[in-house]
Amino acid sequence: MKPHNLIELKNTVPALVEEFARQLVDQRRLEKTLEAECAVLGGNFQSCDSGFAAISDLDAFTDFCGWIDYWVKEFSRRSRATAIQLSLNHSRQPTCPRFHIDNIPLRLIATLYGPGTQWLHAGDVVRGDDSAINQNVDARKIQQMSSNSVGFFYGARSMSVHGGVVHRSPLTTEDRVVVKMDKIS
Repeated sequence: MKPHNLIELKNTVPALVEEFARQLVDQRRLEKTLEAECAVLGGNFQSCDSGFAAISDLDAFTDFCGWIDYWVKEFSRRSRATAIQLSLNHSRQPTCPRFHIDNIPLRLIATLYGPGTQWLHAGDVVRGDDSAINQNVDARKIQQMSSNSVGFFYGARSMSVHGGVVHRSPLTTEDRVVVKMDKIS
């Protein structure tokens, strides 16, 4: 896996998890980002604090938790993490409107509802003299993950100069429900 390339696994969000996300949107249940720390020992998901208790009454919550369990294990395997920061966010505006690279080794991003994350191929990234990413990008060069996909985004700490996947939130006011996972340790 090259640190400049997005790894997108399409059609990895089951219909019941999509339904769960739709309920979050329809009922406006996420007033703020929900976060949880998850422990993984020996490749097995051990525990996740109760950061999601506020939404446990929704239909398909158990399916959502099963899906999270699978991806926490997979993310742990790929990143060699023993602790993961997990977040669930509902927004109606871009949370990261500028093209950027995250300052982490690896991040999982999955859009459960709404338009997927936008990203650029490494060859389409233009940097200024100060190494800053040029934000004036030809719209034809902007890639977009599918909703219902899981993406693995290498970050700036991926062991290469200017390593990492350049990405941003789509510039839209449509509802989006997004899951993110980051390695804590």
